Amino acid sequence: MQEVNRAVPAVDAAQRATEVAARREQAKAGVFPEARQAGRQAAGAAGMNEAQEAQEAREKELERQVRMAVDALNKAMEVFTPTQLRFKLHEKTERLQVQVVDQATGKVIKEVPPSEFLDLLARIREMVGLFIDEKA
Repeated sequence: MQEVNRAVPAVDAAQRATEVAARREQAKAGVFPEARQAGRQAAGAAGMNEAQEAQEAREKELERQVRMAVDALNKAMEVFTPTQLRFKLHEKTERLQVQVVDQATGKVIKEVPPSEFLDLLARIREMVGLFIDEKA
């Protein structure tokens, strides 16, 4: 029963991390209504630079919230043995990644999604960006 009680905060933290990550993706894609409205108000009132600064501040706050949720998940999952779930953000793609780790050896048993896939995704995005920059 104690393990179940410890798992509840992990589930709550996972839900928060998922919600924050979704809001962050929406904000980046420009479909997040509050971010769009705030961006319009800031642009109309004080110019485009201030609107961009406001958007960057919102993105940094969302990133901070995601990192806090990931840390909370990692702490909550430490109670399970002999394996542990670790949650992390992939550096290049900023996507949430889950690792199943053997606590005795520290060896990663499984990653979802795999790091190789996320590295490939980052390289593809980079190449598309270079192609677009070169074309323009």
